[in-house]
Amino acid sequence: MSTLESNIASFRSQNPLQPIPFELFPEFCQSWIENYYEDKEAVLSQLSDFKAQTNHLGEDPVKGESKIGETKIGKQTKPHPKKVKLSGAMRLYGRISEDCIKLDRGLRMIRKKMERLEPDVKELEVLGEVLGKNAAKFVRPSAKKMAQKVTELEQMEKELLNVVLEDNEEEVK
Repeated sequence: MSTLESNIASFRSQNPLQPIPFELFPEFCQSWIENYYEDKEAVLSQLSDFKAQTNHLGEDPVKGESKIGETKIGKQTKPHPKKVKLSGAMRLYGRISEDCIKLDRGLRMIRKKMERLEPDVKELEVLGEVLGKNAAKFVRPSAKKMAQKVTELEQMEKELLNVVLEDNEEEVK
């Protein structure tokens, strides 16, 4: 978020009157989307690794029987160590699946928001161009021109006061 704000601030400092063009908006969001896909790829690769491990633990290919079972020692029944690893892997698999679903949902929401905002952004972009053109037409007067205008206005004020005073004198007579 701070990167996005700094990019917007730098654009504003370079072009204070122009709105941010819509073409730059995807660039601002691109890093978020790329990070999402990288995270999703990492989660999916971990998920496939865990699936491979669970398949490997589940069955002995040579004997054709399950490696996961319980070892009986005397009257006590203890879970096999690989069974404990499998349950931990399955819990991790569940958490990773939930995270993947949440990230996918979040990406879909962002895409929908972008699609909804796209017409508004284009409209604002057009308005920004119009305002930019109008602002470009306006030229800031120099100090000399402003001083001349002030003296003109003062002179017009004096003339107006003289006219008002003359009218008042004529009415009194």
